[in-house]
Amino acid sequence: MNALTAFRRDHPLVETSMVELTDDEQHRRLRDGGLDLALTRVAPPTPDLPHEVLVQESLSAAVPSGHRLAGVRQARLADLAGEAIVFYPRAV
Repeated sequence: MNALTAFRRDHPLVETSMVELTDDEQHRRLRDGGLDLALTRVAPPTPDLPHEVLVQESLSAAVPSGHRLAGVRQARLADLAGEAIVFYPRAV
């Protein structure tokens, strides 16, 4: 059972709905009262929004087989300095 299902079971009089939004849109709607709660994976909110880290996940890098980091089990973020990186836009 997931957390939302358990919450709905334990609090049947509380109306819930889920909407998919970008991090920036979640933060804006929390500030203007359009949301009561937001879950995000990438960017923590600014200090004006109370928040709690629920889960920490590792970040993975995929490189071509001939790359200097190919076969390296663990790299530091500094090891990627100067590399062209494809990443999700901040708004996503």
